[in-house]
Amino acid sequence: MGYFHRYPNTAHKSDIDDNVWSLSSNPVNITLVRQYITDFPQGNHIYEANRIVDSWIQWENIKNSGDIFAVKQFVDNNSDSPWYNEAFILLSQLKNDELDQMRHNASSYSKDRLLEMVDKSVFVEHELVTYEFCCTALAA
Repeated sequence: MGYFHRYPNTAHKSDIDDNVWSLSSNPVNITLVRQYITDFPQGNHIYEANRIVDSWIQWENIKNSGDIFAVKQFVDNNSDSPWYNEAFILLSQLKNDELDQMRHNASSYSKDRLLEMVDKSVFVEHELVTYEFCCTALAA
C-alpha cells in the first residue's frame, strides 16, 4: 500500500486494488475489508465490500440475541454471507433447544409460539410430527 499512497494515480491502481481485495476477502477479514473501503472508496470491489460489512453488522447484532426468528431470517436472506454457515449452525442449535423445551414442558409450552414457528418456517410440520405434544397442540 505504500507504493499506492505515494503514487495514487499509478497505472497499476486496478491491479493493486484487486490484490488488496483478494487479501481482504479470502478468507474474509472484516478489519481488512473496512480498510479496503477506506483506501479504495471507488474501488473495483466496493459494492461487494460494503455488502460484506453490512452483513457482518447485521450478524453481529443477531448472533448473541438468542432470537430464533432473527437467526432464521438471516439464514433465509443471506445465503451468500461469509457468516451463513455460522448462522445455520446457530439456527440448528436454537431449534434443538426449542425442541428440548417442547419435550420437557409439553403441557405448558405456548401453542401460539409453536404456531408462530410453523408460520415463520422455523419448523415445518414434518419436523414436529414425531413429537406427540406438537401434533396435539397443532390439532387443538
